[in-house]
Amino acid sequence: MHIFISALISISYAETTDEKLARQSTEYGNLKIVSSKSTDPIGIAGLWGMEGNFIVAASCTDTFAALQDITSYPTYTSSVKKVEVVEQTRDSLTVDYTEGGFGFESTSRQLWTFQPTVVPPVLTSISIGETDAPSWVQFRFYPVDSTNYCNLDLKLYADMSMVPSFLMGWIGSMAAQELVNTYRAIVQGHLESNLQKP
Repeated sequence: MHIFISALISISYAETTDEKLARQSTEYGNLKIVSSKSTDPIGIAGLWGMEGNFIVAASCTDTFAALQDITSYPTYTSSVKKVEVVEQTRDSLTVDYTEGGFGFESTSRQLWTFQPTVVPPVLTSISIGETDAPSWVQFRFYPVDSTNYCNLDLKLYADMSMVPSFLMGWIGSMAAQELVNTYRAIVQGHLESNLQKP
């Protein structure tokens, strides 16, 4: 009898797929701090990096559209200060990108490339300015069991040598939360902006 009651209680508290994804879309996912290898796409060993994934409360189509809208980032997050377009093609965008956080602010020339039709869709950014510190970011958009959510896979490598070593431990522990909050804010802001359009 006790086992039967326990089973009923477990069933009554079991999360539905949407409930589970809704909860995960408020958590920081599975991001971890890594060090780049020479075989990574950035081609430089020993850079600070981050790899992993997290859930976003939007379809993968909407999430891709939001993150592809680079020039609107400053509208949706204070982490990105300014984006100025240098060159644009059908599948790429070159911008001067100014971001700030943890008391630091920097501008770099970034080349963003968009591959919405590959499986999974891919969005990549790399710093290309002659004096820019190396950086490379890639997003992959994986569907989940609900079209209201998307599993966003992130890989990021960057030269953080300008940050004092005594701050790196603190910044490293905060970076995952900051990144997840930033990209979720961009997606949410983009969705809300589109809803307001006539």
